[in-house]
Amino acid sequence: MHTEFWEAKFARNVERDRRTAEALEKDGWTVVTVWECQLKKGEIEHTRTYLYTTLCKPDGSVSDEDGKMEGH
Repeated sequence: MHTEFWEAKFARNVERDRRTAEALEKDGWTVVTVWECQLKKGEIEHTRTYLYTTLCKPDGSVSDEDGKMEGH
C-alpha cells in the first residue's frame, strides 16, 4: 500500500541522515547510529560495550573541553 511513497520517503530520510552525519563529523563530532533493536534486552550489554569503546578516550573520559565527543 503506497509503496512508492514509502520508498521515496525512506530514501530521502537516508540521504538526510547521511548529510547530517557528514556535517557533524566535519565539525569534529563522533556520530554513532543506534537502532531500536540494539536496545532490546538481549542486545543492550553488547551495545553499551560498543558505545563505550567507540566513544571513550583511553582515560575513560568521553568529551573534550568543548563538550563534543572526540574521535573520528
